[in-house]
Amino acid sequence: MANLKYTSDIVDYVLFKSGEKTDGTSSYNAKALEYINSAYRKIWTGGSEFDVDINENWIWLRDRGTLTLQPKITTGTISIVNNSTSATLSASQSTSTVGYYFKITGHEDIFRVSAHTAGTTAVTLDSVYTGTTNTAASYTLFKLDYTLASDVIDVLSPITTQRANGNNGRIEGVSLSKIPTLSTMVAGVPEKFSYISDTAIRFDKYVDTEMVRIDYWYKKRPADLTDSPSEEPVVPLRHRHVLGNIALMDLLIDMNDDRAEAAGLISKQGLLAMSRENQARIATIGSEYAAVIPRWDLLNSFKPAIEPY
Repeated sequence: MANLKYTSDIVDYVLFKSGEKTDGTSSYNAKALEYINSAYRKIWTGGSEFDVDINENWIWLRDRGTLTLQPKITTGTISIVNNSTSATLSASQSTSTVGYYFKITGHEDIFRVSAHTAGTTAVTLDSVYTGTTNTAASYTLFKLDYTLASDVIDVLSPITTQRANGNNGRIEGVSLSKIPTLSTMVAGVPEKFSYISDTAIRFDKYVDTEMVRIDYWYKKRPADLTDSPSEEPVVPLRHRHVLGNIALMDLLIDMNDDRAEAAGLISKQGLLAMSRENQARIATIGSEYAAVIPRWDLLNSFKPAIEPY
């Protein structure tokens, strides 16, 4: 149990405190790990499941990610038939356009590409084409929806870009109802985004002629812990005893041990201490934490005024 650094240390701590053997022969060995993972989730989701007065956005869960926004595609023409989901591009695309939105010039309806293989010309739409058959129609393929990092719990708005977008390089999070409808979408650098699933977002504009890099900070979802002598939970070392105490409480309840109540009180106090520390750190890092200054000419707007002597 060397300083509760590794998951195996925490498992041994829980077993030892509950009066069980720590040599792997305890019938509660697997249960201890199960309760540690349960406690882990209670903590990294904010702590409110354990105590309704705690709901933290933990600084130690923050990570950063990037997206590369893809420009619209208008190369060549497309052959498309009324009441069919199949279409054929006059020029193949080197990357798959699955998930792109599709619009024929002069026709109101917008479709989504449901199937396309990179390097080929055959495209399948998500519903039948409702316009007039055209063997050489001009078109636009544009991408609005992007998948975030697989371990995202929540994006810490704003997302930022180094391109000028009318909002000082910031891309603010809004409700989906604030994102323009597909028929009113225009090209440009995005200024807004909204969630469309747990790990996917939609922007309010599609990129016009070149790729655009997007940077974002997010709260990450840790993987479940294993009984490993080399695995470290993302919970800071100074607070890993809290993880062990919450798991101990659950195990003692399972064992009908009257020490469970005391373990619960200790766990709550530890979690409250974690919460206070986290809030203090957030209060001291300033409102521009994780914000990327988009352009050098805007740098002065983020600096405090300097009083003359």
